[in-house]
Amino acid sequence: MHFLNSLPIAVVLSLLPFAPLSKAQTNVNSTSNTFFQEFSTFLNDSGYTSFSSALAQANQTQSGQQLLSQLSEGGVNFTLFAPTNQAFSSVPGNISGNQTLLSEFLSYHFIHGDLHNATAGGNSTGGGGDGAQLESAVFPNITIGRSLLNSSDLVQLEGNKSQVLAWTRNGPDGNVTILNQINNITVSNSSQWRNFFVAEVDGVFTPPGNVSTALTAVNDTQLLSFTQQVQVPLQDGSNGTAVALLGQARGFTLFAPDSQVFTSDVNATIQQLQNNQSAAISFFQNLYVNGSTIYSPTLTSLAVNASSGSSNQTIISAGGEPFTFSFNDTGLYVNNGNGSSVRIIRPDVLVENGVIHLIDNILFNTGSAPSAASSAFASASAAATETATDTQAIGVFPIPAPTSTSG
Repeated sequence: MHFLNSLPIAVVLSLLPFAPLSKAQTNVNSTSNTFFQEFSTFLNDSGYTSFSSALAQANQTQSGQQLLSQLSEGGVNFTLFAPTNQAFSSVPGNISGNQTLLSEFLSYHFIHGDLHNATAGGNSTGGGGDGAQLESAVFPNITIGRSLLNSSDLVQLEGNKSQVLAWTRNGPDGNVTILNQINNITVSNSSQWRNFFVAEVDGVFTPPGNVSTALTAVNDTQLLSFTQQVQVPLQDGSNGTAVALLGQARGFTLFAPDSQVFTSDVNATIQQLQNNQSAAISFFQNLYVNGSTIYSPTLTSLAVNASSGSSNQTIISAGGEPFTFSFNDTGLYVNNGNGSSVRIIRPDVLVENGVIHLIDNILFNTGSAPSAASSAFASASAAATETATDTQAIGVFPIPAPTSTSG
């Protein structure tokens, strides 16, 4: 069909087999185009000319047009993390030169909901002229927002959920920092445009990568090495590495021992486990939850509810063993079925298909309860389907800052 290249565009269009747009489709396109023009004007007038230009490039793609259509819906609030022009100058060429990939990266900057707090006078970080500032927990608490990034190339969460963004504030008056980014990214000024709360950031967000990328980024190479050596049954019935199994999951929560945990004694114990394949598999399975991505605010909620005497505050590992949660003035703790208790020292390390929480010790448990694990996974799958359209920010129950921090 190379002859089409030599024909006038009107002739080419007349030859293509497509149905005329319905009146409803025409109205949607008109609304989206009007929104794009007005939104671009706001961005340019506010100094975000590079973001406006990138959005125009994205609008040439199907994914970009879908993003703009979603943003143009009336009666829906969004929070935009708008990168400065200087931030865009460092975007790699493989992203800026790929319009589809660029549109997917841009979608990660839009969060469902108007996530701002009205404060008296605001402050210099994340505050607007009217005293509005980004809603943010103070470390060790984290705020989680559900973004509009939902490309299957970059996100494989349970129930086809969109990827989340995590941020925190270093102190009551400290900077808001975006977590899980290659470089330190902070929030500065903020403004309001119609149904958009706009928070300026000094970097362009990179969506989370796979398990190996995440563990390498937090220097947990010891655990990565272990998961690359342990052989486990994969979803297709073949055998493969534990890290490959996690990569196949659609939603998981891994409680990963920090690299400093792997002392000579711990390594000796793990070596003994590797000599017993079934024990090694059970040990690995009891480090994570299969089918559910559980962020730290939800874990904190479980701990708070447990402390008040509420029942059913237990989640089940992939090995069928129970996890419970507690907190005190030193932080949030994970307890497993054999009585071990560890502290979460770095929460919410995001992965394309789950989340990792770094812990300060090993959760040794080689128990196995396949029926309990199977039942928990089935329940998680059903729950994921029911909440696939969940667009609410995940709040926190404040817990005291730990007496010492790590990572």
